[in-house]
Amino acid sequence: MKVIVSHDVDHLTVWEHYKDLILPKYYVRNTLEMMAGVVSFKEYCRRYADLLTNKWQNLDELMTFDASHGVVSTFFIAVAKGYGLSYSLDAAAPWIQKILSRGFRTGVHGIAFDSFEEICRERELFRQISGLESFGIRMHYLHFSNPTLSYLRQAGYLFDSTVMKMENPYFEEGFPEFPLHLMDGVVCADRKRKFSNRTLEEAKSLTKKIIEEAEQNHIAYFTVLFHDRYFSNRFIVWRSWYTWLIQYLCEKKVQFVTYEDALAEIRKIKRSR
Repeated sequence: MKVIVSHDVDHLTVWEHYKDLILPKYYVRNTLEMMAGVVSFKEYCRRYADLLTNKWQNLDELMTFDASHGVVSTFFIAVAKGYGLSYSLDAAAPWIQKILSRGFRTGVHGIAFDSFEEICRERELFRQISGLESFGIRMHYLHFSNPTLSYLRQAGYLFDSTVMKMENPYFEEGFPEFPLHLMDGVVCADRKRKFSNRTLEEAKSLTKKIIEEAEQNHIAYFTVLFHDRYFSNRFIVWRSWYTWLIQYLCEKKVQFVTYEDALAEIRKIKRSR
C-alpha cells in the first residue's frame, strides 16, 4: 500500500473572517471546550493569542515537517470564497508559489461543485496564478453532486479527491477519482460527544483500525487529509496525531507518493493489460 498525503488550506489569517460568524462561534466553542476540560487553559490562551498574531495557517511549519520525512504532499488552496473560507485571491497567490518553490504539489480547493461555469472559472484562475497546466482538485467541505465529476472532467482537471469511501482509485467517464480514506476531523473529533475531542490514544487506535481496513480491502493508494491549521500548539492532540501518523507510516515502510505519481502508475498498468 502506498500513501498520498494531502492538506486542505481553509484559513490564512484570523481577521479575514471579520465579516462572518467564524470568529464568534470559534471562541464561544473554545470557552465551552476549556470549561469541559477538553483543552487546557494554556492551549485556550494560545488560541486567543492568534487575534494578535493574525495567523491561522501553519504552511511553512508543515512543509518543513513533511519534507523531513520524505513526504511530497499536496496542498489544496482555494481561489474563491465559500462557507467558512474567506481569504482573498491576493492572499492565496504567494502561498501557491511558495508551496511549488519548496517542491510540493498544489491543487484547487474547490468551492463551486454544481455550476460548470464557476468550476471552469476557478480552474482558470488557479492556472494563471500557479503557471501549471495540469492539477487536481478537492472540494471544500467535501461538497459533491451527481454532475460534479463530469463537470470537473470537462473543465480539464487532472483528478478529484473529494469522495470519502474505502475504495481504490477509479475512473468515471475516464476521469480519475482518488477516494479519501483518512481525515483528521474523523479521528480527532468526537462527533458523538458535544464540545469534545478524542484523546490522542483514542485517535491512534481508530487510525490503526482504518489502516487495517484499508490493507484488508487491498487499497493500493491510501489517501490522507490533514488541515494545516491544526499543525500548531493551539491544537496539541491534532498536531500530535499527525506527527505520530507520519512516523507510524514510516515505521511500516510505506512509500509516500503524489497523486500524479499514482495516476501515472495506474495508467501504465492499464496500458499493459
